[in-house]
Formats: sequence, C-alpha cells, structure tokens
Amino acid sequence: MPKAEKTSDVIEARAEFGLEWLIGGLIALAIGIVLWIYRGEGTLIGLTLLLLIGGGGATAYGTYILVKAKNVPSVDVVCSYCQKVNKLTATPEEGFLCSFCHRRVPVRDGRPLPVFQVRCGYCNELNYYNETTEILICESCDHEIPIAQEEGRPKKQLPRGFVAQEDPNLYDLVLVEANPKHEGQIGALQHMLALNRNQVKEIMASTPAVLLTGITRKKAEMLQAQLAVHDARAEIRPTQG
Repeated sequence: MPKAEKTSDVIEARAEFGLEWLIGGLIALAIGIVLWIYRGEGTLIGLTLLLLIGGGGATAYGTYILVKAKNVPSVDVVCSYCQKVNKLTATPEEGFLCSFCHRRVPVRDGRPLPVFQVRCGYCNELNYYNETTEILICESCDHEIPIAQEEGRPKKQLPRGFVAQEDPNLYDLVLVEANPKHEGQIGALQHMLALNRNQVKEIMASTPAVLLTGITRKKAEMLQAQLAVHDARAEIRPTQG
C-alpha cells in the first residue's frame, strides 16, 4: 500500500517538477530559435535541431505534468486533536502531521486514535496521550506523568537510572547541514517548525540557520535526533543572553 502523504504536498512537489521541465524546455527552445535565425551556413544546424526538438519535448512534458498535478487521490482523515479534516493521498497506516494544528496524529489500523489530556503534576503543563502510550514524559519538565493502564496490561517502567535533570540553561537548535531536495528532511522540519514547504526549503538553503531558540537541552537533543534520522545535522548551542 502506498504511503499516505498530504495531498497538498504531493501537488506542490509535482508542480515544482513540472515547472523545472517547462522552464528548461523554454530556455532550450529560445536558444534553438536564436541559433536557427543566425545559423549562417548551417555549421550548427545539428545542435540547433537538437535544441528545438528537445526543448519542444521538455516544454510539452512540463506542461503535461502541470496540467495533471492536481489529479491526486484524496482521502479525508479527521485530526484527533483539532477535529479538522486532513486530505491525504491514501488511508494512513502510521501517524501523520496535521495540516492545521501541526501535531502528529496517532493512527492504528488506518484510523486516528482518540487522544486524552493530562496536566503534569510538577509544572502544570498540558500533555497529550493515547491508548498506545505506555510511558508519558512531560514535554516541559521531563518528569513522568502517571496515566491509566488497561487491566491486565503490564506497566512499562522507565529505564534504570532515569532521573529528570533540571538544567536551568536554555539552548538554540541550529541547522548546519541539510538537503533541500530530501523529502524526509523537509517533512521533519515542517513537523518541527509548523511551516510550509517553501519556508522550510528556504531555511534549508541558508544553513547555518537557527531553527529554535531558548529551548531546554532535553528538547533540543530530541529534535536533533529526529533530524539525524533523516541525515540532517543540527548543533545545540547555548542561547546568548
């Protein structure tokens, strides 16, 4: 089964691909026309014909891709957090990023799971969990938050030696190496920053770039690891006061 992607992202990617062919074809045609007009005794007639034929073909192909770009399968999936409808290319088999609230929606057997809210007893920060969550760690203070367990379901324990570290310092997450054509990196940064594809690609093209500033070291390390999975490299630097 094909992986479920955002319909809008697929349309945008196809449109970019079509534009590349269209622009390249038009440039080749323009050069070919100029060479044909000033062909003289025909010493460059072979190159001229190649540019005209190739440019015409590339222009036609790019135009075809642009016309067909919006013909993408669409499945409506409701976000468990904000209850808004996301349009995906297929029924999701794994969690996906909501286009509206930018949270990762948990999925099981092709259906979004309901989510529940609980406040941390240490910092009062609101956290979310679902029925598959086994251990819930507060996103703000890193303490474990007790959650209800199904009867007969063994309770998971934190690894021995886990202690919430109170680090009073704040840090910046700086992107130092990325590939603007890597879809995995683009998706990870969209999830992290809640930006659209073009904004994310601009950031990726201007490294080193500060992604987030004034965050805890625990959060910075978690996000750094998420980027590393997709072969992007980020550094954690102390926030300058």
